[in-house]
Amino acid sequence: MPNLQDNPEFTANEVNAIQGTDRLSGQFAGAEFGGIGNLNQAAQKLANRTAYLNARQLTNIANIASLLGFMGKFGSQVSPSGIVLWVPVTDVALGSITLMLQAGVYAPSGGIAVPASFAVPFLQNFPNACEVVIAQVAAVAGTTASGGGVSACSVDSPAANGSFTCNAGYSSGSGVIGGITWFAGGY
Repeated sequence: MPNLQDNPEFTANEVNAIQGTDRLSGQFAGAEFGGIGNLNQAAQKLANRTAYLNARQLTNIANIASLLGFMGKFGSQVSPSGIVLWVPVTDVALGSITLMLQAGVYAPSGGIAVPASFAVPFLQNFPNACEVVIAQVAAVAGTTASGGGVSACSVDSPAANGSFTCNAGYSSGSGVIGGITWFAGGY
């Protein structure tokens, strides 16, 4: 007896109800349902749906493996002095890169006497380049600030891969700042 061939497809409400008055027939030339007969029709539909679901499952397994591989490229490092994030992206100019975002606090013991220009180390070196650094004077727990006027912090650009230079000072005179908070991005 020949096997019927599975056709991976899904069709809702596709199984025909065999009536009490129907003549039962198997596979033969001219039989109902494309020659498979009404006895084989339900089994054929079930086999088709099983083949369809199996194909979908294999596709889903492949997609999940791909997503897990992609997620494996994300990373982070969290510490009391800051956080580093790695995010895979496709840059319009550079192509496929891993974007590195860092944010931290620089607060040496006793604060920072200003006006001053000082190097602030990144939490991790940028493998290729640091493209942007934003820094601001911060009140840091455990330190005291003194001096007059508004404190400010500017960043020399471009930054080196392992640190940046901060120029901090007061608008009038000198003093001590608690530290700075900063954000940097590169790849």
